[in-house]
Amino acid sequence: MFGRLLATEDVPLKEYYFYINPMFQTGAPKYAWLNQVIAVGRGKVVPGGVEYRVWTVENAG
Repeated sequence: MFGRLLATEDVPLKEYYFYINPMFQTGAPKYAWLNQVIAVGRGKVVPGGVEYRVWTVENAG
């Protein structure tokens, strides 16, 4: 499967997983809210790199 990804073949996401837990750190007041965010995401290999889709986790209570 990794050989296919390295060969830039479009491998369906159901054949592999790529999850992330990004953390943010900024001193810019405009983006200070990011310092408090808990996020999860899923990535996939695309030609020339990776692509991520990221969501924030919120407390429903």
